[in-house]
Amino acid sequence: MFNLFRNEWRKLWAKKSSWILLLIAAVISGLTAWGAKALNTSFTVGTNGAATGGSTGAIKAADAFFSIFSSGAAFVVIFAIVMTAIIITEEFAKNTIKILLTRPYSRHAILFSKLLASFAYLVVSLLAIYVVAALFTGAFFGFGGLDKVVGHGMNSWLYGLADVGVNVLSSMFYLSMVFVLAAGMRSQGLAITFSILMQLVLGIFSGLLDVLMTAKKWYWIKWNPFNLMAYNPLSSSQATGAAALNVWGWLIGLVIYIAIFYLIADYIFNRRDVSLS
Repeated sequence: MFNLFRNEWRKLWAKKSSWILLLIAAVISGLTAWGAKALNTSFTVGTNGAATGGSTGAIKAADAFFSIFSSGAAFVVIFAIVMTAIIITEEFAKNTIKILLTRPYSRHAILFSKLLASFAYLVVSLLAIYVVAALFTGAFFGFGGLDKVVGHGMNSWLYGLADVGVNVLSSMFYLSMVFVLAAGMRSQGLAITFSILMQLVLGIFSGLLDVLMTAKKWYWIKWNPFNLMAYNPLSSSQATGAAALNVWGWLIGLVIYIAIFYLIADYIFNRRDVSLS
């Protein structure tokens, strides 16, 4: 299994597109920092501004850091979706799946190694953007404000890492759904297109379910996967009462849904006819 994962990891980073897409996300973060500084924008993100309680410069630096990171992270998620679709469909497009199957590895192991590689790519890319965001914040706003407490008793450095963790878990759900789509498609273009469209549609669908839950008081809807995906335990603006979620419910629910969608993808992948590739 480790050899399979290492092989997928190497193939993933051997693609120029992996580096180019990560560079684009870093550039987006840089443009966000430059634009904020040029326009002298005063950031207010959630509780950060109120929680810092320090000087105006300190508040701006902390909130700028989260805005810069968020702008780059949003693109990282999209690019991770693209790369996930590619690493699955290219095996059939290039007919390399037949070579893989001649080795002593099961289809279960092959697909799981791709899952680990795509998750690892997501984590590494988000951490890279975290570092980039910190550097741009220091360059434009100074590093001093990042040591201030911004929420949940954490300074900007720790809060940012916690935000990375939240992004990873929510994005893993997206990637598990991409596995379902890509496992049954032969065209890379279609797999990528449908995967990106899925992200946009799910955001709209999640909002509609929230409206339905509030209007009909069907609070069990809060456990739908799209609501869990949109939940952020770090945010101060969360639903209250019967519609509220807690961290453990969110975490366990997401893991269950990720496992379900992966098992569906595994079922499709294992029954796919490679002779037609």
